[in-house]
Amino acid sequence: MKFLDPNKPIATCIVGTCDNCAVRETLHCHSTLKDLIHFLLIVFPSFLLGGAGIYHQSGWWLFPWLIMIIGYFGFVEIRVMCSHCPHYAEEGS
Repeated sequence: MKFLDPNKPIATCIVGTCDNCAVRETLHCHSTLKDLIHFLLIVFPSFLLGGAGIYHQSGWWLFPWLIMIIGYFGFVEIRVMCSHCPHYAEEGS
């Protein structure tokens, strides 16, 4: 399951339910499809503008740029930033 049940605590939580959670407003425990879309709406325009600018200079530079983006978001960011997220303390892939 890609997104966890927003009403069920995550594995690192010590309470039985998320109702009246004191840290709910400061700690983002559950990722939803809405969060993914929000992230993509923020990031995608800069990728498009960056790609257009690089393509305008030289189309060949798009390949290293795409490799850097995939390398960063596919390997580095997941292990550095996402590994600290409580969402990834859950069992499963």
